[in-house]
Amino acid sequence: MIGQAKRLYELNEMFEPQFSSSNSGGIIAFTSGKGGTGKTFLSLNIAFALAELNKKVLVVDLDLNFANLNVMLNIVPGKSINHFIENQNSLAEIIYEYSSNLHFLFGDSGKLDNAEIGDSFIYGFMKQLRNLSQKYDYVFIDTASGANKVTISLLGLTDEIIFVTTSEPTAVMDAFVIAKLLAYMGIKNTKKVIVNRSDKSEGEIAFNNLSAAVKHFLNEEMKYLGNVDFDKDVSTSILNQEPFLLDCLQSNTANQITSLGNKIANFKHVVNNSQ
Repeated sequence: MIGQAKRLYELNEMFEPQFSSSNSGGIIAFTSGKGGTGKTFLSLNIAFALAELNKKVLVVDLDLNFANLNVMLNIVPGKSINHFIENQNSLAEIIYEYSSNLHFLFGDSGKLDNAEIGDSFIYGFMKQLRNLSQKYDYVFIDTASGANKVTISLLGLTDEIIFVTTSEPTAVMDAFVIAKLLAYMGIKNTKKVIVNRSDKSEGEIAFNNLSAAVKHFLNEEMKYLGNVDFDKDVSTSILNQEPFLLDCLQSNTANQITSLGNKIANFKHVVNNSQ
């Protein structure tokens, strides 16, 4: 897996002008070392918050066989990323327009006959996605949890990686493992952290532990975006299959999610002004 991903990263370096950042917010990957951290929930709702701020956002569900973004929205998409994998459609042809500012590329679930995913797919996918990103302020990729070869390879071709973890030691350790694999490949993307289902103190402790390990063993820096509290209404929104921010705008958790969106927007503004 590492050998394949490393070759892909080197290929990206050769074609760097095609993958250079534009005036868009770039391609931001949400990833986690283990399932159950709330990665999909946060990528969806932060995108929703940015859309409410009149930013145009495309969210991509890249869990190719356990996709659930469409389930969280109670949507049965007519076409999914598998139509791209099978060379039936371009990415532009399978975009689902949820609202004027919020669009999706949905994945699929439960397929036993998926085509083999290799370097050519990953490079072709990212090339088309990079072209699409010119039409958006932000493109979010919701990756599969863990360290499969597609996820690790794609992370190396994004502009920024947001690690979603909880304060549980196993979740923090699994996030470190992903960071270690990326460091081994020489990937220096900006790495940020959200600690979910944790109060302010728990979030800071979890981030400090992760950041210290990354600094000590990998000689890299991570940036802390913040924490999101545990909220029983999150489960209600998932059961209702609708964005949490749709009905809970006044809650503390909604304010935290909106704040995360603002931090991402402000980071983009700072980067563009420094160029």
